[in-house]
Amino acid sequence: MDERMSQPGQVIVVGSVNVDLTMRTDSIVAPGATVPGRDFATLQGGKGANQAVAATRAGASTSLVACIGADAYGESARAALRDAHVADDRVRVIGDSPTGMAFIQVADDGENAIVVVAGANAELSPADVDAAFGEVTGEPPVVVLGLETPFATMTHAAREASARGWTVILNPAPARALPSDLLPLIDVLVPNEHEAEALGHSTIDDLLAAGTHAVVVTRGARGARIHTTGEVTDVPAVAVSAIDTTGAGDAFIGALAASVAAGASLVDAVGAAAHAGADATTRIGAR
Repeated sequence: MDERMSQPGQVIVVGSVNVDLTMRTDSIVAPGATVPGRDFATLQGGKGANQAVAATRAGASTSLVACIGADAYGESARAALRDAHVADDRVRVIGDSPTGMAFIQVADDGENAIVVVAGANAELSPADVDAAFGEVTGEPPVVVLGLETPFATMTHAAREASARGWTVILNPAPARALPSDLLPLIDVLVPNEHEAEALGHSTIDDLLAAGTHAVVVTRGARGARIHTTGEVTDVPAVAVSAIDTTGAGDAFIGALAASVAAGASLVDAVGAAAHAGADATTRIGAR
C-alpha cells in the first residue's frame, strides 16, 4: 500500500456556495403546469460547498475558495461549512450580492429539477484563487473545480494549479463547451453522460487527444466508466434504494478527490466515489 494512503490528503475546492430551497412533488413540473408541493426545506448546497464537505467526510483536509452574500443565508452557509470542518478562511463575503440560491424540486421517484441563481458566486475572482493558493503548505493538494462560478476564474485556477504540479479535477457542470487549451490542464475530467455530450468535442477520445489525462463518466445506476488513452475501465454502481439524487454527483467528486489526495489509484478512487455517490441518494438534500 502507498504510504500516503495512511495519511489524509489535502483538497482545495474552488467553487460555489448556495442555499437550497427544496420541495417534494409527485412529479417534476412541466412547462405551464402547476403541481402541489410538500415537505419544503431550506438546506445547504452549492456544488463547490457540497464537494468540499464530501471530501472532508471522506477523510481529506479540505478548504473552500468561494463567495457568499452579506445576508442570513451566507451566515448559515458559513456556519454549516465550519460544522463540517471545512476551512472557510478563503470564503469571501460580498456586500452587494445575495448568497447563491437553488430552487429544487424532488419527485417521488428520486429525480430532480433545479434552478440556480448565482448571486455572490458570480464574484469569485482570480485574486481569490491566488490568495488561497499562495497559502498552501505541505503535501501538494488536489484541486477541484466546477462551472458554477465565472469561467475565467476556473480557467485561472486550473492554469495556476497545473503550473504548480498539483492534480486538477474538473466537474464540468453546468455543462458547456470546453476550449482545447484548457484540457491539457485537467488531470481528471468528471462529467455525467449528458454533460459529456455538451463539452464541444465529438468523442471521449477527442478529449484525451486534446490533453486531458483521464475522463471519468458517471452513469448513475450503471456505475462509472474511466477513459484513459487506449484503455476503458468500468466501475460498477452500488445498489441502494434512492430517495433523492440531488448532490449524488457532488458526493462522488468529493470522495474521488479525497481518495486521489490520499494516494489511491484512479480505479480505487472511483470505486470509493461510487460508494459515496450511492450513499448520498439515500438521504434528502444535496449533502
